[in-house]
Amino acid sequence: MRHMLGERILVVDDDDLIRSILAQRLGDLGYQVSTAETLAEARISIAAATPDVALLDIKLPDGEGTELLETLVGGADVPCIMMTAHGTVESAVGALKQGASHYLEKPFSLDRVEATLRSALDEPVSRERFGPCAGKALPPAWWWARARPCRR
Repeated sequence: MRHMLGERILVVDDDDLIRSILAQRLGDLGYQVSTAETLAEARISIAAATPDVALLDIKLPDGEGTELLETLVGGADVPCIMMTAHGTVESAVGALKQGASHYLEKPFSLDRVEATLRSALDEPVSRERFGPCAGKALPPAWWWARARPCRR
């Protein structure tokens, strides 16, 4: 279990209300929260301090949150939770195939965000542990990767 007081959470969303509510709630739970409205702001935040988990909106003013997955998941092994108000099965599968660990469809409850965040922190899909399976499992059955060999 990785969950410790003060873990760094990056919230990237162009909706001011969602950003502020998530920052407030997660801060109240003891996390260090940084926020970004755009991909450019997110990249600056990541360069300053790699987060322990990132909550990324898919649709952003200057691109898609999935563009950060290579940096966060591939480079730093950071669990990424994708968020969207425009969710489809295809977009969920696409984000998960690109390395996202979880997917939340808006509107979501704060309890759901908290549970998903704990799950991402407690059971990271580590490249060291799963090799080419890392980031390929689909929730809610992401746990299958621990019990079955990866098939490409």
